[in-house]
Amino acid sequence: MLKKFRIVPAYFAITVFVYGFSFVFPAFAADLGEIIVEDRGDEGSNKAPSSFTTVIRPSKEESENKSLTEIVSQTPSIVAKSLGGPGQYSTVTIRGSSAEQVTVYIDGVKLNTESGAGVDFSTINVDSIEKIEIIRGGGTAEFGPDAIGGVINIITKKAKKGTEAEIKETFGSFITFKSNESVSHRWEKSGILFSHTHSQSKGDFSFKASNVDLTGKSINTGGTFKRIHNSFISEDAFLKFDSNPAENIWLVFSNDFFFTDRDIPGVEEETTLLYPTNPLEAKEKLFRNASSFQLGFDNVIESHLNIKLGVTNNLNVDHFTDPSPAVGGPIDTKTFYDSVDPFLLFEPTFSNKWAANLIILRYDFKYDTYNDSSGIQNAQLIGKKTRKTNSLFFQDEVLLFSDKLSLIPAVRYEDASDFPDDVSLKIGAAFRPAGYRYITFKGNVETSFRYPSFYELYFPDQGYLRGNPNLNKEEAVNYDIGLAINFSFIKGEVSYFRNDIKNSIIWVPISAFTIQPVNTLDVLSQGVETAIKVNLFKLAYIDANYTYLSARYKGSNLQLPGRPSHTANGKLTLSHNFGEHFGGGIFTELQYMSSLPVNAQNTLFLASRTTLGAGFNIRSYFKKWGTYTLSFDAKDLTNIQIYDARGFPLPRRSYFVTLSGKWGNEREKI
Repeated sequence: MLKKFRIVPAYFAITVFVYGFSFVFPAFAADLGEIIVEDRGDEGSNKAPSSFTTVIRPSKEESENKSLTEIVSQTPSIVAKSLGGPGQYSTVTIRGSSAEQVTVYIDGVKLNTESGAGVDFSTINVDSIEKIEIIRGGGTAEFGPDAIGGVINIITKKAKKGTEAEIKETFGSFITFKSNESVSHRWEKSGILFSHTHSQSKGDFSFKASNVDLTGKSINTGGTFKRIHNSFISEDAFLKFDSNPAENIWLVFSNDFFFTDRDIPGVEEETTLLYPTNPLEAKEKLFRNASSFQLGFDNVIESHLNIKLGVTNNLNVDHFTDPSPAVGGPIDTKTFYDSVDPFLLFEPTFSNKWAANLIILRYDFKYDTYNDSSGIQNAQLIGKKTRKTNSLFFQDEVLLFSDKLSLIPAVRYEDASDFPDDVSLKIGAAFRPAGYRYITFKGNVETSFRYPSFYELYFPDQGYLRGNPNLNKEEAVNYDIGLAINFSFIKGEVSYFRNDIKNSIIWVPISAFTIQPVNTLDVLSQGVETAIKVNLFKLAYIDANYTYLSARYKGSNLQLPGRPSHTANGKLTLSHNFGEHFGGGIFTELQYMSSLPVNAQNTLFLASRTTLGAGFNIRSYFKKWGTYTLSFDAKDLTNIQIYDARGFPLPRRSYFVTLSGKWGNEREKI
């Protein structure tokens, strides 16, 4: 166990102070006044009010031609890893974490599965997203296990007033095509939105091959090759219904259906050394359905209690086949995963003239089930596995001194059926000095943990790959401190973070022929984040950030694979309306990443890189005929060869164009 007692005294000291304060100055229900909690703004999260958070609204025209991975990778401390072109597997890490240590939610549905690996961002459709909250730092107390690095919380769109319809068509490099159609209507007390997105790409691109293997040995394949077997086709259907059937009663139902059928090109050596003698035949068919139903009762018991209950479901079916893999015999495996999470939440509020308490009390019962099968007789399988989890979460946001000081103690109790129960503690604080309401000082200390996945525990022994049923859960203590400024024309923040991780799980060779996950050396991940956004007279927008990261094994001081020491992003957008009916803008963006190791021994590094992108959009608005937009996006204008992971080259220079039209009763002018 990690030494959690280091923060327990502070946690209880703050808790005693908070409730001692309430005892001295009681706030009984009969004496409560109205509590008005102002919105957190564009850079905050109601679920984690003291955390360092970036909020992205991808509906802006300069995001039309970008994947979710590309959008989130432009924020502080985010490192994305893609294994191919459009539609191929991609993940993200936060503050030096692994992809498995980042929790992803969409409308309250947890997308992380016990099947293993991180959430595949290529399966999340951008067109239905209203906003993305990227919460950096430990989030286990608020969001549950897996959130050692942070949380990406996705909130989808809902129907606006009146009737609205929109069509978007995207064409681009690698014979890529995407079509999105959406329609919505809002009545007096309810609304419904439906969106469908079809995507496809042949995906083939030329790449400059590496001339060394994973150990650094020369393999003499340097040169330009064609990356083939990259095609995919996907469908996404999204439905959201919300209603207020009576005063103070509301309900929301959302369902996101996603399906993809994609070729898997494998590592580059399969193209440069083995093809065509060994054919490229690996394919994956992936189905996911994420649904959520929530029912709420607001302002009960004299307007001082909100109640919410509901259930979420995440269903995944993944069928992978490879008749002729580079290593081993044929593969034909279908995996089934389902997670059901009913929950009940209470949000009482208390206040007097000295303080206000905003309390959250939530209970979840989560049932995860996994099973696999194969079309190959006597194939090695994991079999049926289940995990039942009871969790109880309590948080009290205490507002003192006219909301200038917020103290946020939180605790989560987690009881999993296959691991000992555990507790996550958090102490958060946010302070706005008197007379400096545009400046906020923040700090958090939290314990976090992650249970090993079923893949990590039970993957069948295939001679060269096997799971490890003796794994311990990963544990961490997360710290961060910093300040944020929020003026009308400039926003910014600077923060220091430190994550002490114990029992970090990594797949390593345990013999000359076998790879297995093990609990490795303790990890220390620490660094500094800086970010700034400037609005110059609503004509020019500057968005820039820089992150310094030191993510190393404590014993050997070697750098963690896939973690760069320096990342920076910059974006300049110029936008202007030309009269009532026309407008447009241009943008350019720069991304820098320093070199990073691709193996635990730090003997092989990917080179540092700087990529440049640019684009423009033209908009028109006519009351009778609707709003029309033309967007153009050029990526990697420098045409350099990019690798996020050894053996998986990414496309170089590419171009994408989007045409869109929007019609409805309630349209926003340009």
